[in-house]
Amino acid sequence: MWSAQDAKAGIESMRGFLLVLAGLVLGGVFFLILMRLSIEMVGTTTVPNVVGLTPEKARELLKHSHLSCEIIGSGRVLRTHPKAGERVKENRVVKLYCEEQKKMSVPNLVGVQLSMAERILKEYGYDIQKVFFPFKGSDGRVMGMFPEPGSSFSGTVTLLVDKGEPKIFERLSDFRGMSPERTDLKIDVLKVGQGRRVKDQYPKPDVISSWVIFILGR
Repeated sequence: MWSAQDAKAGIESMRGFLLVLAGLVLGGVFFLILMRLSIEMVGTTTVPNVVGLTPEKARELLKHSHLSCEIIGSGRVLRTHPKAGERVKENRVVKLYCEEQKKMSVPNLVGVQLSMAERILKEYGYDIQKVFFPFKGSDGRVMGMFPEPGSSFSGTVTLLVDKGEPKIFERLSDFRGMSPERTDLKIDVLKVGQGRRVKDQYPKPDVISSWVIFILGR
């Protein structure tokens, strides 16, 4: 029969074994975490902040981070894609958008889902303005663009986006030459450009529509 002293020694021995086992388990978990982090870090780098630098200095700084670049425009860097601070794979091409950007051909994104259209335009370096109009069919599609696809342009591209079924229709009059504030329309109106008069309109007069675009001018 075991004495009380033997029982106490057995408990102490079991406690020591459990502590060693717990240490081994925790050590193994910690080792796996370190291994995963090291694997994730291999072959990646952080995009440095090159905004305000000349393209030459920006290229040199990116090279030190194992990155290459594509220069769009001339002058100092205004912004980059990907942005500074993002983790990317080594040898990634970083686009440098400079002060004087070259005019590029606007891509045709009519019929493309809004999320994809935004991604493409950002890759091109365009700013984006979204205007939502009701159309028949599935919503979320780009139904029109300004400037038109194929135009040589740099700046803000306006996307006309489908937001669902239209509710109100009107037969369009000829609004050219009129002040847009005096058209008294109940349908959705998009004003493009600057000026006090309607220089052109889309759709054209006599078309039944739930929306109209006014091109403003003098």
